[in-house]
Amino acid sequence: MEVVNETLATKMGGSDGDPMASQGVVCSYGAYGVYVVVLLFQFINWIIKSVGPPKSLRDDEWKWRNLFISWIHALVCIIWIFVSVARNPEMMLDLQYFKNYSIFFLIMFSTGYFLYDFLDLALNGKMLAMWEVQLHHVAVGGIFYYNLVCCEWLSFNIIALSVEVNSFFLHSRKLLQMINWSYQSRFYRLVKFLNISTFVVFRGIPLVAISWAMVNWYHRVTLTYYLSLGGSMFVMVTMNPILFMRLLRSDYLRKGSSPSSRKSDKSSLCKTGLNGNNNHIESNGVNHLKSS
Repeated sequence: MEVVNETLATKMGGSDGDPMASQGVVCSYGAYGVYVVVLLFQFINWIIKSVGPPKSLRDDEWKWRNLFISWIHALVCIIWIFVSVARNPEMMLDLQYFKNYSIFFLIMFSTGYFLYDFLDLALNGKMLAMWEVQLHHVAVGGIFYYNLVCCEWLSFNIIALSVEVNSFFLHSRKLLQMINWSYQSRFYRLVKFLNISTFVVFRGIPLVAISWAMVNWYHRVTLTYYLSLGGSMFVMVTMNPILFMRLLRSDYLRKGSSPSSRKSDKSSLCKTGLNGNNNHIESNGVNHLKSS
């Protein structure tokens, strides 16, 4: 057993056995790269703004841009995660120390997105109206940033980022609503089904995995880190069940959700829905929740 552990440590830690030197990753790049990603998303925002929203858009233009950028982030993460895991399945053997530039840049990309979206909401006067979103970005983005500069738990961050599989369908659902796509179409129903299905799998499993790690691996981290992670998990464990119930009630349990009772898509869209940031909107226009 000692020989196996020594071999694994050498493989993960490089020739000198130092885990921080795994595959030659230079950790100092992370902090600078996050700000480069913020500029990248700002450039994408400028392109989307220049092209303009779809003619059938019923909501405000900023909301469309903000959601579309979130959709792009989710799509990129999905592809990146599956490629990284397929090429390096051994990362699951050492979630704390394994690292390579593929997962390093992915965490940097997502951390930069969280910072960009935080600034986008703040600069557009959404700080107080969408405080839950900002709290999410601080909680999750803060842990991601710490892991990035310390070059630890990057593989575990990949597990956490798997929630973007659901985010992709969650955003797709809302984008279709915003352009008045028919609720009765097969495509919309498929997206709606994939949204609720992936919610259970790709949001439930990461929460269970991280909770398990907090119970069994608490001795591997400092008390400050453990308390910070606990605060982040509290935010996610609180927000996700609320969002799930709202989606379930909106798509499957709400009166009038059957095709026969939805004769007018526009009228039902104007009454209730999830806005471009996954916030539940009542008829009074109050924002309640976003989950990324």
